[in-house]
Amino acid sequence: MPQNITIVDGAGRNVTLTVPVKRIVVINDGLTEMLCALGAEDKIVGRDASSNMPESVLDIPVVGENSYLPNVELILELKPDVIFADSMLPYNTVAMSQLEAAGIPIFISDPVDPEPTKHSNLTVVDFSCNLLSKLATIVGGQDKAEEYINYVQYYNNLVKQRLANLTQEQKPKVMLEWYAPYNTFVTPGIDQAGGINIAENQTVYAPVLSPEFVVEQNPAVIIRMSSSSNHNLTDFIAERDAIMNRTELAEVDAVKNGRVYICDWDIRGGISSVVGYLYWAKWCQPSLFADIDPNAVHAELYQKFFGTTVKGVFAYP
Repeated sequence: MPQNITIVDGAGRNVTLTVPVKRIVVINDGLTEMLCALGAEDKIVGRDASSNMPESVLDIPVVGENSYLPNVELILELKPDVIFADSMLPYNTVAMSQLEAAGIPIFISDPVDPEPTKHSNLTVVDFSCNLLSKLATIVGGQDKAEEYINYVQYYNNLVKQRLANLTQEQKPKVMLEWYAPYNTFVTPGIDQAGGINIAENQTVYAPVLSPEFVVEQNPAVIIRMSSSSNHNLTDFIAERDAIMNRTELAEVDAVKNGRVYICDWDIRGGISSVVGYLYWAKWCQPSLFADIDPNAVHAELYQKFFGTTVKGVFAYP
């Protein structure tokens, strides 16, 4: 029987909607993946262009490039019961106001915790579990949410246990890079993976580090965040080679020892967040996680929740 519920979204907004929902528009690939894992794919009537996993969603009409660039006219034509978007949608004030004026409930959440903190006990896996539970309240699939939480929390707790007794001296310095050379951000993710983020004492959330600062810090590990639409190995190799060939980094330990890694954003959020979490831990503390194969976990996750295989590369090497 239909009933109204009010739920707090990832932006701290109270969203009131009628459940069960029958028609969903989702304009974020991580949220699309999570909704499909809950068994709600048959309710999705519109998606953004970047939502391409699982492959079966490719048959669903595209209603914009992403949350920042939705096609409002197409969305309104589909008459959804709810719109799932990330935090970029409110930055497009025109589109946001048009959708709100139509009276469509909008649930906003980034599939990755954006909170800029140096240290936290809440991992990206914990965040994904909390978000999935909240989504299940809206679209159903609580049994699937519970199955997912039990599966990923095994690895979440395993990482926490194995890193619990590390001293600071046993943690490598890590440069986390994204978007462009020496662009970085403050995140507890490196600390939670057994490393020390060389940017953790910066005064802004997303600073641009100077090459001189990086050389002075001499990171033992470099992790470059990437976004490969087709997940081609050649994209990952090219990005790694570009870092390995920076002349100013030639004497940095990470380059000298080949500990430069490329990580796709797709495995740091949503249903696959546990995969990126395991890769980071294995890259920071290889001896502690020699028995863990993040790629195998990724494959098992997709088989368990989508009945399909993972195609393409998401981390290298």
